[in-house]
Amino acid sequence: MRAAVDLSPFREFLTQGAVFLTPGLRLSRVMTQAVVEEQMRGGQAVTQPPTIRPVDGWLESVWRQQVEAGNLPPRRLLGRVAERRLWMQIIRADMERQANFSLIKPTAAAEQALRARQQWLMWGGNPENKTQRQYFSFDPDCATFDRWCSEFAAQLAHKGWATRADIYRSLLTVPVSSKEIVVLCHVLQLPPLTHQVLSHLASLKIPEALGEQSLLPLATQQFPSRRTEAMAIAAWAARRHRENLGSTAIVLLDFERDRPDLEYQLRREFDCLGARYAALPVNFSSGMPLSKTPMFRDALLALRLAVANEKVSLARSEVLALLRSPFLHGGEDLDGVGLLQLRKACTELSSEVIDKRDLHHLAEIYAPESHLTRALQLLRTDRATQGKRLPSLWLDTIREVLKLWQWPGRAALDSLEYQQFERLEIALDELVVQDCITGELTFQQLTLLWEQCLDDRVFQPKTDDTAVQVFGPQEVVGLQFDALWICGLQSGSLPPRAQLLPFLPNRLQHELGLLSADSAALEKSAIALLSSLRTTHGDVSASYASVQEGLEVLPSQLACAIPPHDPVNEQQAPDHWPMPSPLESLDEGNVAVAGAVIQWGGGASVISNQSNCPFRAWVSHRLGPANVATPVFGLTAAERGNVVHDALHFTWEVLKDSDSLRAMDPVQVDALIQDSTERAVQSLERRAQGRHCNIRKRVGSACLDLEVQRVAALLKSWLEFEVQREGNFYVLEQEDSHELPLGSLVLKLRPDRIDRLDDNRQVVIDYKTGSVRRSSWLGERPGDPQLPLYALLNESVEGVAFGRVHQDGAEYVFLGEALGLGVKEVPLPDQVKQYETVPIESWEALRTSWRHRLERLADDFVKGHAAIDPQPQACRYCALGSVCRYTQTADLTDEALQGGLGDAL
Repeated sequence: MRAAVDLSPFREFLTQGAVFLTPGLRLSRVMTQAVVEEQMRGGQAVTQPPTIRPVDGWLESVWRQQVEAGNLPPRRLLGRVAERRLWMQIIRADMERQANFSLIKPTAAAEQALRARQQWLMWGGNPENKTQRQYFSFDPDCATFDRWCSEFAAQLAHKGWATRADIYRSLLTVPVSSKEIVVLCHVLQLPPLTHQVLSHLASLKIPEALGEQSLLPLATQQFPSRRTEAMAIAAWAARRHRENLGSTAIVLLDFERDRPDLEYQLRREFDCLGARYAALPVNFSSGMPLSKTPMFRDALLALRLAVANEKVSLARSEVLALLRSPFLHGGEDLDGVGLLQLRKACTELSSEVIDKRDLHHLAEIYAPESHLTRALQLLRTDRATQGKRLPSLWLDTIREVLKLWQWPGRAALDSLEYQQFERLEIALDELVVQDCITGELTFQQLTLLWEQCLDDRVFQPKTDDTAVQVFGPQEVVGLQFDALWICGLQSGSLPPRAQLLPFLPNRLQHELGLLSADSAALEKSAIALLSSLRTTHGDVSASYASVQEGLEVLPSQLACAIPPHDPVNEQQAPDHWPMPSPLESLDEGNVAVAGAVIQWGGGASVISNQSNCPFRAWVSHRLGPANVATPVFGLTAAERGNVVHDALHFTWEVLKDSDSLRAMDPVQVDALIQDSTERAVQSLERRAQGRHCNIRKRVGSACLDLEVQRVAALLKSWLEFEVQREGNFYVLEQEDSHELPLGSLVLKLRPDRIDRLDDNRQVVIDYKTGSVRRSSWLGERPGDPQLPLYALLNESVEGVAFGRVHQDGAEYVFLGEALGLGVKEVPLPDQVKQYETVPIESWEALRTSWRHRLERLADDFVKGHAAIDPQPQACRYCALGSVCRYTQTADLTDEALQGGLGDAL
């Protein structure tokens, strides 16, 4: 196995007391460790390694030494968060002064301004140069930035602050009597200002062995997609790790984009997706923002709930993360019944955002004795988070709130968790230095500020050196591995495409030679990077995905595309996964039912599903899987239908018969409609409250007001239609419960409405707001047998009807004679002849036919007849398509395809 770093190019300088500067902290640590180990192997009892520092760290230490020696005035060096907030203050103040100027995203503008000034100064720009300043006047955005820069410089001078670029420029004014030797170790690119400062302070040395460059294209494997590329890399790394083939590293040229896919494939290969999640033998060197680590992520959620504002809300995903957090419940069983029910209630809420008050309410209902509920109760009465203070004065409150939540929760933290916990005081210190920038803040503002500070602090855990290492392109420079794989070597990634920075004049960027704006410089930098990797590492491989988001992608100009060494199938499972069991064939006809004497129950949907598709009936009513509803904006179709049904119910609850309807004047009718509609919406809200959901909060009061108007218009149209019915009628019952024996089934039925006519005959009415067809009641397998079932309730029923309540007009679709429901009624045989093969001469014959057919369907259900035999249209709204796979069968009929799926597609 190779050493972590090669010291041979630097040995001649080790005895000269030289300072060694590296591009990053990782290489400086590795070099220091390698020097110490080499000295110990040489027999030295006491080792004294040379100064090995990152370039920026060493220059900062020199600046502090010069300040302490009195050669430079004392100034406070701003961190990135403080510098960004200062830019924010300047931009917002400027927006208030400039009446004709505004920004949609001032935060993004502050970040861009920070970067623009930094690049301007680091690449040799000079704010005192009148020619350079003149360039800014030619563009409105650049002129605005120039105005901000003047204010920014004034603020720095007034308050004694400085940015990194400012302290580097100040170092150029320090007189240097003797220059020490500074060796640049694998430093491939330096901004002109940094190079100028180093040359002013020291005698620069670059080992000759590090200056060699290779211009040969790198053989690069071509994969059809990013996923197959990640799978191949993960399989390669896992094989090398298991077979102990030496040190292994992966370089992601686009770290943010490719890390999630690669991490998943690595976890898949190492079997670390479940209980062994923390056992992944991979170290991601770029780490992650401290705010995204599980421990600090949950701490921030707890602090947000401590804000003295009842209107604080969290996303549902954040609430569920809070309820599952092992860091906030003081060792409480997270799978206890109370917390499980609370998680279920939060999951079932329609809203994607949950208020603190709603969370507290649900917690008191489902988990009243939990630590979560006690914490929320104490926070509700706590006054410690009220008012405004300097950030440093909020630190004790942060500690008290975290203590209240018993954060970090577990007494025995694992290695990664303990490393996160160790960062707490350092992370809190970040707030202390913000006092001079922010002034007094509320606790809510402080929480947001601390999250920004944690975003800028990267957590890099210490891991086993034998682990697979994953780097960004700059972090691996200078290190040594036996095998290295470069991922994403495509056009536009290395070298990256040239891009002009906003706020800086184009001419100025080209004159200064900004790296990001110079294609030639970017290509030279990319060649230097690849040459360094080829020089310091053993076997160097590379790859790219030829298709991304449906578009063809070319390899980098520094790559030579070749086929993959080991082609990957996207559906291929890792070698350590068990082989799938062979498929078994089952007879889809009848499913045996254990037990001979069973009295099945259910509603009309049992017979409806058995008629439409026996398999759907068996799955729905025997297995009973829950159907996951599709999220919708506003009210669901079922909720809107229920409002119409309830409004009609309340209306006839008052009217009771046709005489009362005809006796009312228009004003009374309008008042009745308004009252019934409002009661229907109130009934909808009560049902939602029973599910612990506030429907008015979910859809908004405006949506409910519109629904009241819609239903009122439908109701008025319906009553105007009802008043024209021939003869008199009396509403005998509405939604009363009935039981209907049907073979071995006992069905529970609730007709919407049953009317009694003048001759004591009864008509069953079912309200519908969509399209309806008389044909759905007839045939050997009725598509909608609900009304035929109602017709069997008693001998007095001699008619059935759909009452279609629709904005296009009201109508009855019915079967029966002399019912007074239609403008033109025809004899019953003429109503059914086009749908029946055998003539039906009377109502009794029709009822007898219905009973035989429905009893046969009931017997089929009881016997377990579960054939996948859908009727046309049955598949259209069925949620079981992924179970039956009917649409994938070779003998699918054209009728089923067109009727069942064509409309849906």
